[in-house]
Amino acid sequence: MKKIILTGLLGLLLNIPLWAQKNNGYVITGKIENQGNAKVLLGYPDKSSANGMHIDSVAAVDGFFTLQGTITEPTLAYLFTKVRSKNMNMQQFVLSPTRIQISGDAKNLDQAKLSDDFYNAPFNKYKQLSEMPDLISARLDQHYRLAKKAKDTLLIKQYSDSIKVADEQKDQIRKQFIAAHPKAWITPYIMQAYLVSTPVEILEPMYLKLDKSIQKTAYGKVIADKINGLKATKPGQQAIGFIKTDKEGKTIDLGKYKGKYVLLDFWGSWCGPCRASHPHLKALYQQYKDKGFEILGIAYENGASLAEQKKSWLKAITEDGLPWTQLLSNEGAEKQDIVKLYGVSAFPTKILLDKKGKILARYTGDGTDIDGKLAELIK
Repeated sequence: MKKIILTGLLGLLLNIPLWAQKNNGYVITGKIENQGNAKVLLGYPDKSSANGMHIDSVAAVDGFFTLQGTITEPTLAYLFTKVRSKNMNMQQFVLSPTRIQISGDAKNLDQAKLSDDFYNAPFNKYKQLSEMPDLISARLDQHYRLAKKAKDTLLIKQYSDSIKVADEQKDQIRKQFIAAHPKAWITPYIMQAYLVSTPVEILEPMYLKLDKSIQKTAYGKVIADKINGLKATKPGQQAIGFIKTDKEGKTIDLGKYKGKYVLLDFWGSWCGPCRASHPHLKALYQQYKDKGFEILGIAYENGASLAEQKKSWLKAITEDGLPWTQLLSNEGAEKQDIVKLYGVSAFPTKILLDKKGKILARYTGDGTDIDGKLAELIK
C-alpha cells in the first residue's frame, strides 16, 4: 500500500505520536466487560492473504488487551471477539499508525467507545448520527420479514413503505455528512453506498467536492475508478476492448465477437448471488446460443497468489457447470484489469453489448431483467 501524503501537519502531530510516524506502528489497548480471558481479534483488508483479510489476535487478561503491529497507511479494520460459540460481536474503526483506545462490552461490541484520534473522530460522529436510524431500519426489516412469512399483505405494504422512509432518512444523514466532511479519510468509504446504482451525473459532483488528498486514498481511488468506468460504459458507448486468455489458455479478443450479442458476466467464486444467477444464465445461453448470443464470464477472485485465485475460479466453473468462455480478470491485471476498466464495484454485474460492440445495458444483481431485452432483440 502506498503512503498517504498528509496535510495539516500540526494537527496530525498532535494526534499521531512520533514513534508511530517513524515506524508505522499502531497500538490498540482496551477493556472489554464480559470478555474474561478470551481472544480479541483484529482484521483488516490484505490482498496477499488467502481470504483477503489479515487477522491478528491476542488473549485478553480479565478483559484487558493490547494489540500492536505496523501498517503502511490507514485502513478500515474490525475488532471482534467470540466469547461464546454463538456470540460474535464486531466494532468497525479506522486503523492507523497511532494509539487507539477501545472500551465496551463483549455482548455488544458494536457499541464500544473508541478514542477520537485524527481518523476515528469523524467516523465516531457518523456512527452516532446513524445509530438510531440504523436501529429503526433493523426493527422495521424484522417486522417486514415476519409479515412476509405470515403473508399479511396489509402489513407487508405498511412496513415496506416505512422502510423506504427510513432509508431516505439514512440517505439524508449520509449526504449531509459527506458534504460537511470533505477532508475526512472515512468520507469516501461512506460514499461506497452510492457505487451500486447511483448515476455518474450524481456520483461525480460528490467526488469532486472531496479534498484532493482524500481523492488519492484507497477508497477515493475506488470511486474514481467507478466514475471512469461508468463514463466509459454508458449505453451507446463502444465497449472497451480487451484481450485475455481463457481457462484453456486460448487468446480471447472481445473485438472478434462483433456480429453477436454479447453478455459480459462479472462474477467470482466467493459471490453467492453471482453463483445463484448461473442456472438462469445457463437457461438463457441454451435458449439463444444458436441465435447469435454469447456470454463471456469475467471473474475476480480473492487469494494470496494467482495460483490460489485460479484454483478457486476453476473449481467454481466446474461446480456450476458453466459452458461459456471464462476469463480471470486477476490474470494480467497489471496490464489490463477488466473489472477496473468497466467500473465494476458490485457483483454480479452484467453488461450487454450489441452486434457492433456497443453497450446496450448494464445490470446489477441476478440479471433477470435481461430476459425481456434478449426477447426483444433476438426473434
